[in-house]
Amino acid sequence: MFSRNTSGFFAATAISLLLVLPARAEIDAKKVTDAIAAQFAGQGLPLTVASAELSGSNVIAKGVSIKFPEQSPMVLGDIVLENVTEEGAGYLIGKISAPVTKVEQGTEKFEFNGASMSNVHVAGPDETDPVKKLFLYESVEVGPISVTTGGTEVFKMAGAKATMSPYVPGETMQMNASIDGLFGDLSKIPDPKTQEAVAALGYGKINGKVTMAGTWNPADGRVTITEGAYDFADVGRLNMTFDLSGYTPELVMAMAEMNKNMDGQSEEAKGLAMLGLIQQLNFNSMSIRFDDASVTGRVIDYAAKQAGQPRDAIIAQSKAIIPFAVAQLKDPDFAAKVTEAASAYIDNPKSLEIKAVPAAPVPFALLIATGSTTPEALIKQLNVTVTANQ
Repeated sequence: MFSRNTSGFFAATAISLLLVLPARAEIDAKKVTDAIAAQFAGQGLPLTVASAELSGSNVIAKGVSIKFPEQSPMVLGDIVLENVTEEGAGYLIGKISAPVTKVEQGTEKFEFNGASMSNVHVAGPDETDPVKKLFLYESVEVGPISVTTGGTEVFKMAGAKATMSPYVPGETMQMNASIDGLFGDLSKIPDPKTQEAVAALGYGKINGKVTMAGTWNPADGRVTITEGAYDFADVGRLNMTFDLSGYTPELVMAMAEMNKNMDGQSEEAKGLAMLGLIQQLNFNSMSIRFDDASVTGRVIDYAAKQAGQPRDAIIAQSKAIIPFAVAQLKDPDFAAKVTEAASAYIDNPKSLEIKAVPAAPVPFALLIATGSTTPEALIKQLNVTVTANQ
């Protein structure tokens, strides 16, 4: 919902979770599955259900398959939908749960320890509110995931969560997500040179987490990501935020329709079509901040060892290169500030932040026009600044 990719991620998550919809006797099982199929079709993801039937308070969707763009249909099998109730022109699914799954192939093993999604809203065929045609839910929880190769665990995730505040027309929705306990064994990367570099940097194994928070007001299309952080121990924390407007439900549906209609076309054609749509957006602000947790010092030490030079020499060389690199921006004042900030960071790696905060919202159409003719003008147009250790 934050963006086309993010809404696609939640839709894909829901597919893998599509397993339980509580139902009452008066619920028409086929109408429920038809509504779900229409919901996914609206996101550009054709969903097929061979048949549907009631079983006590449940609806069982049989022979379910889904087709992602540029891929063959994926068979999901039979799915149980729990506590389905009518809600306006559509339905409310009390819970969708995915069971524990273990797959072994040769020396590789994948373990998925279940997941659930609560209070999922499915639009009916007569729904007129475009927001309700999107994939709305209350919460998603994904259990631990583990990937093992040759008896060695190479990837692990402790769990993931996502929440969405209830949709109230005219009000801003709150959204949060997190992926906890991420682990990766980089020493198992096939390329020998990469293995050597990883070992030299001390990152044979890494641990971290991902956190996201944001808002969306469907009424005016204002969407913000107030936190988009990737935090890895002994590496650093990369946090990206942005503020856009014009991301209306109509634009979201237009993007989904475009994906559906352009399935099988070239990436260039898709890119041009998407470029036309995003010109409806306005840029309000953006920031990218990196807080170092030793990775910069490790890279300098590694470069010094590889070059057979003292550490101070590598630092001096790096600082000497910066002015020549930023001179291409054709903005002497900005280049001087970037050089000052980058040099300060290399001398004492704490944090480095890039911000773009224009005095007033800038239409994407104008940004695209400027970028294609005089890209160096974007620096002043967006009021870009670079700071270190603040």
